[in-house]
Amino acid sequence: MEGITGLDLALRRLGELAEVKPGQ
Repeated sequence: MEGITGLDLALRRLGELAEVKPGQ
């Protein structure tokens, strides 16, 4: 774990969006 990469941030955003819109 050297640091937070773009993919990590993207996954975090997707995770939050998934919680907000579980339908999509």
